[in-house]
Amino acid sequence: MDPSPTRQLALVVARYDRARGGSVLRRQLLDEWPHPELRERLHLALWQCDLARSTSGVNRAAMFAEAATELADRGLLSKLCRAVHGDTAELGGACYWEDYSELGISADELQLRLDGELLHLGSVLHERYVIDARLGQGAFGVVYRGEDPAAQRSVAIKVPRGGDRQGRERAARLLRREVDVLRAASGLGTPALLDVVLVGEDLPAIVMEFVEGTRLTQWLRQTPIAPRESAELVKQLAETVDRLDRAGFVHRDLKPDNIVVRPTGKPCLLDMGVAFAEADRFTTEGFVVGTLNYMAPEGLLGMTSQLDGRSDVWSLGAIFYEVLTRKTLQCIGNREEALVASVAIHIDRPSFPKETPQSLQKICLRCLAREANERFSSAGELAAALGRWGSAPETINEQGSAQQLIGWRLGMKYGAALENLAYFGRHLHQMGNLASATGMTTAPALQALGMARGFAFGLVIAYDDLRKLALPPGVALPALEHSRKLQESFYKKDQSIETAEWLRAKLPELHAHLESAYCSLVEGLRTASDAASACCEMAARCTLLLLSQEDYDELDAVWLRTGIGGDEWQQFKETFERGPTAKESLIRLDKAVERRLHFGEPATFGENDLLRLFLK
Repeated sequence: MDPSPTRQLALVVARYDRARGGSVLRRQLLDEWPHPELRERLHLALWQCDLARSTSGVNRAAMFAEAATELADRGLLSKLCRAVHGDTAELGGACYWEDYSELGISADELQLRLDGELLHLGSVLHERYVIDARLGQGAFGVVYRGEDPAAQRSVAIKVPRGGDRQGRERAARLLRREVDVLRAASGLGTPALLDVVLVGEDLPAIVMEFVEGTRLTQWLRQTPIAPRESAELVKQLAETVDRLDRAGFVHRDLKPDNIVVRPTGKPCLLDMGVAFAEADRFTTEGFVVGTLNYMAPEGLLGMTSQLDGRSDVWSLGAIFYEVLTRKTLQCIGNREEALVASVAIHIDRPSFPKETPQSLQKICLRCLAREANERFSSAGELAAALGRWGSAPETINEQGSAQQLIGWRLGMKYGAALENLAYFGRHLHQMGNLASATGMTTAPALQALGMARGFAFGLVIAYDDLRKLALPPGVALPALEHSRKLQESFYKKDQSIETAEWLRAKLPELHAHLESAYCSLVEGLRTASDAASACCEMAARCTLLLLSQEDYDELDAVWLRTGIGGDEWQQFKETFERGPTAKESLIRLDKAVERRLHFGEPATFGENDLLRLFLK
C-alpha cells in the first residue's frame, strides 16, 4: 500500500536532507513529485532543509536571494522566511534579521518576532524609536538597535522577555533593577541611560546609548595585547565594577561577551540584567544565576547569601586570566559539573605565557582564590593593585616569599576543610530531625541528605588540597579516611537510609582526623618560628574560634608571631563582636594579615584605623 501524500512528502524531505540537498537534487525531486496540490509545500520544505544547514548570515542571505528568484512568489517567500525564522528561534540559534532585509518584504509582512517578544523589525516605540535590528536576547530581556530621528543617533533598547504575563512581569522587575544599576554606575564604563518608556502591557523598556565597538571575546582574537595593556584594561573594568559595589550592587554575570571595547580602547560593561542588591541576597538562596564559566565557587553552589563584591572580583580574575592567556579558565557544561568545579577547581598553578610578569600572575591568582576572604576585598582594591603595578611593577614582584604564601594557604585550606565538616554535620543533624519526625523518604529529609553529601565531597577536596600544599614544607599528612566512599556517595546520589546512618556514624571520626592533621601541621611548621608558621596557625585557629566560639586568649601568642603588633590585636579583641558579625570581623582580620604577607603593607595601623578596618 502506497503511503499517503503527506507521508511521501516527509520521506522525500528526509531523503533530501540526508543527501545534503542542493539545487540539482531539489529540481529533480520537484519534477518527479506526483501530487501537484502539495508541490509548493514540498518546495518550501526543501528550501528549509538547505537554509537550516547555513552557518553564517552571509551564506544565508545569498541563499535567500536564490530562493526569491526560484520561488518567484512573494507569498511563498514570506512563508519561507517565517518558517526559517521560527526554526532558528526554536533551536535557540541566532536570528539574523539582516537575512531578510534585501528581499523587499516589509517587516510587518514577515511578522518576524520570537515567542514572548514585544517588538519586531520596523516597530516604532513610544512614537519615536524605530527598531531596525535585533542584537540579542537573554533569559529575561531582548535587546534591539533602534534609530532616534529626533536626536539623529542610534540607541540600544532593552525590553522584557517572557512567554506569559507572569514571566514578563518578572522580567520587568529585573529591568527596573537594571535602571537603578545603570544610574548608580554612570560613567564611561557603562552605557549612558537615555530614557525609560513603556511598551506592551505597561512594561518598562530601557533606552540606552548604542555602544560602538567590538565584543571582548572577538577583540582578543583580533588584537595583540601586551601584559601592561591587559592590566590597564582589567583595571578600568574593575573601576566600573567598584562603582556598582559601592552603590550596593553585585553584577553576577561578568564575562567577555558582556564587555565591548570601544574604538578608543576603553572597555564598556553591558547587561546588568541579573545584578542584585546585596541587601536582597538572602531572598534567593539556592538559585544559580549567571554564566558558569565565569562564576565564583560560591555562585556555582547557589550560595546567594555569600555573594558580594568579592564574587565579582573572582569573575574579573577569570576575565583577566583569559586576557593574559587567550584561554578560558574553566569550561562547565551543566549544574553537576558546576557543583564539582565549585570545590574541585585547581587554579593554584595555571599556566601563563612566558612573558607574563610573576607579579601580574600573583594579582590574577589572588582574584581567583577559592575562598572569598583570600581575594581582594573589592574591585576597587583590585584596581588599586593594578594601578600600583602599572607604576612600579617590580615592588609587588619582590614582596613576600613563597614560604609565607604557602603557610597562609595551608591555614586557609585547613579552615575550608573544617568549615565543610561543620556544614556536613549541620545538615546531617537536620536530616536526622526531619527523618525522625516525618520519615527519611520525605523531600526535606532527602534534600538535607543531599546537601550533607555535597559538603562531605567538599571536605574531601579541601583536605586533598591541604595535603598537597603541606608537601613543600615537608609535612606528610595521612590520607582522609573513608575518602573514596564519601566521594562515591556524592557521585551516585545515594539516598539510602544505610548510607545516611553511615555518614552520621563517621562524623566524629572525621572530626578527630582533622584535629590530628592540624596538630601535625602546626608542629611541623612551628619549629621554623617564622611568619609562615604564625600565619598558618592564626588562620586555622581563627576558623576554630568561628566554629566553636572558644575563648580567643589562646590566639595571643600566634598573633604576636605575625609581626603586626600586640596593641592592635588587643584592640581587636576588645571590640570583637560574636554572633552574626563574627565571621565578617574574622574575614577582615584575615585580610589585614594577607595584605601584610602579599604586599608588605605596614605592620602597624594608625589610631582608630583598626576599628574602621575590622568593624566598619
